[in-house]
Amino acid sequence: MKVAKLWRFPGYREELNGTALVNDVVMFKLQQAVAITNDVIPIKLVVDDKPLTSSSDLAISGWGQTDNEGTQTNRLLAATVDHLPNGCKNYGKRFHPKVMLCAGCTGGRVDTCHGDSGGPATTSSSSKGCPILVGITSFGDGCALPGYPGLYTRVGAFVDWLEKQA
Repeated sequence: MKVAKLWRFPGYREELNGTALVNDVVMFKLQQAVAITNDVIPIKLVVDDKPLTSSSDLAISGWGQTDNEGTQTNRLLAATVDHLPNGCKNYGKRFHPKVMLCAGCTGGRVDTCHGDSGGPATTSSSSKGCPILVGITSFGDGCALPGYPGLYTRVGAFVDWLEKQA
């Protein structure tokens, strides 16, 4: 599929020598419509942070590396991680909670990795219906390291901008 148009959020920036990505969101329009099938379904965008609690499970997925050594996968992998609103203290000034989510497992072991950027972090609606996109895989220090969960763009912070582009 070819991209017809691409919008990068105007406030996107790299900070601290490229070790942090702030306002890391892009939207694109495809040249042709995508057929909805059993394998391809629309996703809801989060409107506010109500679906997120400190105990929320987030579903993550991607085709990226499976470890810090660069082992690449050739199949889509998925996992469930915890929303950790207070779990990114080790990132210091690189973590911006108004526009980022912190998610992973407290002891490491499960995370997104290099090549997963742009992928989804979803939670279930209160009725356990359709998944809701709450985060976009952005960056982290290494992969699945204790004390360094993944950082995700907080979709709710950008919904107004996304709707204006659509």
